[in-house]
Amino acid sequence: MRTTEAAQLLLGEATRFYPRRRRLHFSVLTDDRKQLPSVPYHWRRKQMFGVSFERSDTPAAEAWLIDAIRAGYCPFINYRKRGDGFCPGEVRQALDDDA
Repeated sequence: MRTTEAAQLLLGEATRFYPRRRRLHFSVLTDDRKQLPSVPYHWRRKQMFGVSFERSDTPAAEAWLIDAIRAGYCPFINYRKRGDGFCPGEVRQALDDDA
């Protein structure tokens, strides 16, 4: 699966799972709290670094997802900033196969 396809799938899953949410939240995990990710972030919680986008700002969200995947992370979809995230199985498996 190509990077752009994985990003579009993640973005589509986020909008499908949370149709009433005003903002979309995505995050990446690092191995250590002190290690900063190589992608920009708006917020952090322990070793989870994330971004929030307005629902109408899908090009910026897709660009961030592509950057995160190219940096070697498996981006997570978050319901809210302070919650746990998930990555759909087909995206995770495709990213693991590409690595």
